[in-house]
Amino acid sequence: MDTITSLQEELEGYKRQLASSYIMDKGVNDYLLNELKERIKKDVKFSHIFVAIPNGADDSIVAAKKKTIDEAYERLQAGAPFENMVRFFSEDKLTSEAGGDMGFFTAMMPNGFYEFESMLYNTPIGKYSKPVRSRIGWHIIKVTEERPARGEVEVAHILIRKSTDPAGDKTKIENIYSQLQNGGNWENLAATLSEDEQSSRGGGLLPVFGINTYERNFEDAAFALKTPGSYSKPLETRAGWHILKLVRNHDPLDDDNFKKYYEQRIKNDDRYAKTKTSLLSNIRQASNFKEDLALLQKFGAGLDDEFYTFKWEPKSSDLMGNTLMAFDDNNKYTLSDFATYAQKNTRIRLRYDKTVNSIEEPINALYEAFKEEKTIAFEQGNLEKKYPDFKSLMREYEEGILLFEVTKNAVWDRANQDTVGLANYFSKNRNKYMNEERLLGEKITIKTNDAALAAKIYKDGKKKSGEKLAKKYNVDSEVLTYEPVEILKSDKESEKIPWKKKTITPMESINGSDTYSFTRIEKIMPASQKSLKDSRGYVVADYQDQLEKDWVAALKAKYKVQVNNDILQKIVK
Repeated sequence: MDTITSLQEELEGYKRQLASSYIMDKGVNDYLLNELKERIKKDVKFSHIFVAIPNGADDSIVAAKKKTIDEAYERLQAGAPFENMVRFFSEDKLTSEAGGDMGFFTAMMPNGFYEFESMLYNTPIGKYSKPVRSRIGWHIIKVTEERPARGEVEVAHILIRKSTDPAGDKTKIENIYSQLQNGGNWENLAATLSEDEQSSRGGGLLPVFGINTYERNFEDAAFALKTPGSYSKPLETRAGWHILKLVRNHDPLDDDNFKKYYEQRIKNDDRYAKTKTSLLSNIRQASNFKEDLALLQKFGAGLDDEFYTFKWEPKSSDLMGNTLMAFDDNNKYTLSDFATYAQKNTRIRLRYDKTVNSIEEPINALYEAFKEEKTIAFEQGNLEKKYPDFKSLMREYEEGILLFEVTKNAVWDRANQDTVGLANYFSKNRNKYMNEERLLGEKITIKTNDAALAAKIYKDGKKKSGEKLAKKYNVDSEVLTYEPVEILKSDKESEKIPWKKKTITPMESINGSDTYSFTRIEKIMPASQKSLKDSRGYVVADYQDQLEKDWVAALKAKYKVQVNNDILQKIVK
């Protein structure tokens, strides 16, 4: 079975689909998750020299800012004190007088700060980094201290907001603290005395937070609490006076949902694209990758405005057979391969406008996409060597495809195509396929607000059919309708019906409205055997089950299976 071309192609299709996502998961996603898991084990304290780059800055401004940060770095290299360079160069006015001190930070940092975060975690204590760019500007980082990560904490608080009477504010919070020390109930005190309206009803509970969420003394007091239920002494912040109570310490590393929580954040962060680019670059470097960009430039020079439209088709030329890129001696792609890719990929081509974009822009975008696709395709050939679990996964797919095909031939197709076998199976098991006992009749529906008329029709209905009743009573308007009904013995409705022919059910008013109904029973049909034609779907399904049981029994007789029960029971345990 494994030599059938269609099955080999199907398996190869699955492999292509799986390999691309697998490369990204293993090479990018898992790498970043593992990296983040290591980084969040510690908090890092640092100072920085900061040179801002305004949003929308033109090239001249960006170049000038780069020159400034490079000058600061050169002076540091020449021995200038870091604190002096902060005061002279840094545009962070909040920290420049404090030597650029930013306090403790931890991963994961916001989008646009991945390179900053990497530099922060890779710079030794007491050392400063090379200039590193974030989405807001340039930084030189000096790491001053490290500590085990505080993680996250959940606390409740009682707040007395600042007023025009500072002494009175302090007295209020001290009175609350005294009540707590004398056995006062936290929830009651928070509900009645806390001036944080959003949290007071919930016992003062605040959302889970990590470092750099609140003021430092508030954070220090929260993380200093070690036992759930313990509370702090009163402390003052810009908002007012607080007493904190520990609810629980939360360590992200101990959270079973670590991957679930961080995976999507990572994919939406610039670190994902940067790491993906690095991964693809490493694959190409390891494969002795070569490319002919001059050939690509010649191809672009021969294009016209039609390239921006659906109509464009590549023209034949002597260049088309030339190699555009190669991963090794056995994996080469010609200019013709790229041109075919560009023709099919209208999604990228039509993003560009001939009045705004030069021809080089769509060409470069298409080439980068083409190069990425072929890089992943090249790496696919190495996946089974690099990752045993991918090899096992592909084996499962291959065996699944083969099992499906052989079962299709031995069971499913045979059950539908073997008419003689199906007829024999039906003949032996025909008592399984029966028409249930049922009654045939008609339902009479009366629409009138005249209860006496409804009763008269019901009385006539004991002897007359729906058709005769309609002729008699539907003279000026349609008072009644009738429709045939078939009710099985197993139907719940049959419990309310007298199982006797030539009788009628009691008349009912439908939801108390001006509509009445009753059922006339004409015939009682006894249970009977179905024909093969009427029960074919059920017979085929049962015949398939029997064929499969017989087939598996024959396989077991032919291929003896031995089970190591000791090992099996260990798995069960």
